[in-house]
Amino acid sequence: MLGRPRTISAHIIFALIVPAVAAEIDIYSNARYGYSVSYPRDLLRPLPEADNGDGRIFKAKTGAAEFRVFAEGNALDESAELIAKRAESDCPDRKASYRVVKPTLVAVSCIMTNGHVYYQKTLIRGGMETTMTANYPKPEGQIWARAVSVMSKTMTAARPL
Repeated sequence: MLGRPRTISAHIIFALIVPAVAAEIDIYSNARYGYSVSYPRDLLRPLPEADNGDGRIFKAKTGAAEFRVFAEGNALDESAELIAKRAESDCPDRKASYRVVKPTLVAVSCIMTNGHVYYQKTLIRGGMETTMTANYPKPEGQIWARAVSVMSKTMTAARPL
């Protein structure tokens, strides 16, 4: 009997919290390539979509962060390893401090020489690459960790060619 009220309370608390969190999230859906990504609208301001319709830049409402999402064809059929190496090109010694490479996923992160954190996640599917990048000053890391988490977890892959 004592467990039941606790369960009901947990459901009530969940119902009250979820709408508040969800209210701070918007979704960018790309019509040209069919991918989407959620982003925290309380932190980021979306700029107009790129003229070619491949993606969008999100700027910090406060601070110096910039996030980008875009899709492009993998016309050269580049491997995940090559995509990771290209992503690491701005990292010191061209080496990421965080690196995951799988056939359909690349994720790299490093502290660049200018003191900014760089993060990239690329989904590889059907001849397409869908990429999200984040670039922000390291001292602002606690602010931007939520945006990186939300965007990297919710990004979907572009439609196959």
